[in-house]
Amino acid sequence: MQKLGRNEPCYCGSGIKYKRCCLNKNATNLAVPAAIVPEAAPADPSIPDLINEQLAWENETYQQTAMNLYEQTQDLYPADEVGQAIRLWNDYSKAEQPVIKKAGVFPAALEQCICAMNGHEVTKSQLADKYDVSVATITQRANQIMSFAAPEQP
Repeated sequence: MQKLGRNEPCYCGSGIKYKRCCLNKNATNLAVPAAIVPEAAPADPSIPDLINEQLAWENETYQQTAMNLYEQTQDLYPADEVGQAIRLWNDYSKAEQPVIKKAGVFPAALEQCICAMNGHEVTKSQLADKYDVSVATITQRANQIMSFAAPEQP
């Protein structure tokens, strides 16, 4: 189980803060179901090799987004966490085929996902400054990606 901050978007995908959504519903208080964290592949290859050789991309922009994420996060988080985010982005981009109008939007959202899934402390404001995007855009895109990663169960 991963820790989820009260002010983080709720893991259920509602788009509202955890404290206003599922906080009171969870008996473990602040625990996020493990289904949100994608499983790491055995024996992670180097991230550039994963991006450039092992994963198939729908278009070059999605691959460039993955490389941008790697370049921005390589010294900040463990390689397996970055690899999980790259695999999640690959799956998400194939399924949803998002339109990318600004290069920093999805890397910022994916970094927010890394932090939310693994308990790293970083604010959306810091990410917004780092990637030159708005906090609202990061929130919206990160929620979409997290909802994709952990779809609602019946």
